Amino acid sequence: MSPHPDTDSFLPRIRCVFYATFDPEQGPKIAYQVPEGTITTPIPNAALTPHVMPVLNGALPEPDAFALNSSSISARLGSKPPTHNRGLSQPHRSKAGTPIIGIFDFKSIAEYVIPKDQLCGRLVRCNTPSHRIIGFPVKLTGSRYRDELRRNSFRYNLCFVFDRMADISCYEPIVRKVARVLLACEQESGLLSSPDCLATIQPMLEQLYEDLNSYSETSIPIDNFNSIELQIFPFFPNPPRVHDWQVPVALLNLEKRKDPSWDITMSKITPHINGVNHAQRIADLADASPALTRHCLEHLLFYQCIIMIDIFQYSNMYTFKSSIQWLAEDQGVREECPPYVTLPGFPQSSLTDLLHLYSRLKPSKTIHSWMEENNITERGIDPQRFVTFGTIKGFLRRVHRWPVLLPRERTLKKGKNGALMKDAASILTSSNKPPNVTKRGEASNSATKPATRTRQTCCPPTEPASLESTSRTSVTTGGMLRGTSAARAEPKDAIIEKLGSMLDGSHNSDELCTMFRVSWHELEKYLAIIGGADKEQKYDEVLDHDTAEVDRFGRVRIIYR
Repeated sequence: MSPHPDTDSFLPRIRCVFYATFDPEQGPKIAYQVPEGTITTPIPNAALTPHVMPVLNGALPEPDAFALNSSSISARLGSKPPTHNRGLSQPHRSKAGTPIIGIFDFKSIAEYVIPKDQLCGRLVRCNTPSHRIIGFPVKLTGSRYRDELRRNSFRYNLCFVFDRMADISCYEPIVRKVARVLLACEQESGLLSSPDCLATIQPMLEQLYEDLNSYSETSIPIDNFNSIELQIFPFFPNPPRVHDWQVPVALLNLEKRKDPSWDITMSKITPHINGVNHAQRIADLADASPALTRHCLEHLLFYQCIIMIDIFQYSNMYTFKSSIQWLAEDQGVREECPPYVTLPGFPQSSLTDLLHLYSRLKPSKTIHSWMEENNITERGIDPQRFVTFGTIKGFLRRVHRWPVLLPRERTLKKGKNGALMKDAASILTSSNKPPNVTKRGEASNSATKPATRTRQTCCPPTEPASLESTSRTSVTTGGMLRGTSAARAEPKDAIIEKLGSMLDGSHNSDELCTMFRVSWHELEKYLAIIGGADKEQKYDEVLDHDTAEVDRFGRVRIIYR
């Protein structure tokens, strides 16, 4: 949730509050609105020219009852027209005498403000092209309303108007409570149906508009027994679903806030939330149920104690977004970035150098290739924290791999498929030596991978948005995915069979690597086997960048998005 652009508040701003009733002759009409003239309302009985005064019930109203055409009348009055006639919908005029066009026409929403009986007593929301209206229409019947003018019923609605894109969930209980209090007042004393009700409604709407926009709370006494007591609380939507392959990053020090009354699973998993371990590995380290672990992470996510990012591997690819200008313009981000991404014992890089390094991340370039091209190790920059910082701040985006198995012209026979399984096992176990670094920049052996470094310090928790308690452990390719006993890994033949059924483009590489507990480098071998790549070709050649993808993975294609 982000602050509203017009204010520093996290709550949507009310654009208008209006009280509408059903008139037997005019139909639905706005009796009063704040601010005046915000909503365009039709002129009763006829379309009036600026020099024609309306005639109601055969009598000419008092000249000061309308401000339709005379700047002289407005000047003589020196104030707004009397409030008891504001409900007779007239064009609102500026000091210069020109009509002010409202934000929308009431006629376009009238049937939803005073709706049919089926919608009365329910929360009703309707939209215009630029605004959103929410109200609680009420219909009352009884001996009090049994006359020709009211048609044996009384209908009214008090509505709030917001911008179209505003999240108004926090105002739903407000609208319900206002409707409930007004209903009680009407049933006890006939407050709304009395002839002088506008004397009460007018100040109430003005106070609702001013107090809720300024203070997010209000207290409005109505009579000796009833009052409206309102306070708006931000509404937090349900957190997104947490997946096994996502990595939680703490935004505050969870250990300092640990309480003996915490849930057992929550207490067991929090020590392992370090910005490196993904949800599945946290469950393994804490010896907890994966489902309960995900549920606890969703709980922390709801209260904005953590955020979720992708698994970091040197085979990952990233690209920057247009919001990277935030890094150059926001003073707080500029001060936070250099100390966060720099390894201990190295001088901090300038902001210009960091911006240049972020701009060198491209969809076709892995982190390992980016590190070699820009001498990241010599610069003393932690690549994991460098990527994490950009991801958390929102100007860096992960480019995921989505493997897809293309259909074949004819189905392999069972015997041939069995032979393929046999060849798969032989390829995966033929060599104990990891492949060399290829032109694609994948990590090859421990000599070419960045050394593992550990540092427990982090950005000081001076602000809520500070990145707290994130380990500086830079893991090697697939290191976060292995961390479990080999006994729990599935047999290779079972992996190939299950993996082949999941190559429909709906599972990304992080999900597949986590599920089968392998790195992307190992997953590429399985994809080449399932795709029917040339089995006579050495695996080093299969990974060569100059080799066409059809030769690398056969019928398997990789979608990058």
